[in-house]
Amino acid sequence: MFDLECAIHDWKQRGQRAESVTRADIGELEEYLRESIAGLVNKDLTEEEAFLVASIRLGEHAALGEEYGKVNGVTVWSRRVLWMVFGYVGGIALASAISGFCMCIGTLSAYLGYAGTPAGLAGVIAGLASWATVVALLYLRTRQNDATPRSEFVSTGWLVAVVVLMVTGTGARLVASNVHAQMVPMDQYGTSVWWTSMGGLAIQCSIMLVGTGLILTTRARLSHQSILSVD
Repeated sequence: MFDLECAIHDWKQRGQRAESVTRADIGELEEYLRESIAGLVNKDLTEEEAFLVASIRLGEHAALGEEYGKVNGVTVWSRRVLWMVFGYVGGIALASAISGFCMCIGTLSAYLGYAGTPAGLAGVIAGLASWATVVALLYLRTRQNDATPRSEFVSTGWLVAVVVLMVTGTGARLVASNVHAQMVPMDQYGTSVWWTSMGGLAIQCSIMLVGTGLILTTRARLSHQSILSVD
């Protein structure tokens, strides 16, 4: 059985995926859609028929996105810059948190009697596992067919999470490194730090390579989907 409200909800969800269409635009389009449906129903069309006719009159979402892109160009690029800066700052915060976690793991290893090279390798393994988890989660996220509306702004929750990650990561690194340095001889501490630094550099290079591959793969997939939608 046809559910008009469900159909309008799905129509709005598809429209909100268009980057150039704001929530205010969707609200105006929904109002026009409902008025058009009401007028068609008064002309003895069923709700399903009225919805189909009204949605066709409005046009395809891709075409609407192109039209609104001409009007909302500044808004679109402002949002892109906002998310780009947030991604950069968020990446720094995440790296800080993982670095602090790795230092804590190395200090714990030294506390358990495995100082020097074992402590450094423990930190490297912890960093590798952490970044592998992050990359895997990002990859899975790109594979999802997301039906939820995209966010126009960076939420307060995300900003708080970034600040917390940065502060706790930096604090954990400082505390763990000081404790580690006082716990073991300096030569063993130096060996541990060397392994952690070299391992971290190798992980960063790997992340850049994997990230570049992920970007290229995602771009190719999105480009293919755009071609299919046009066809």
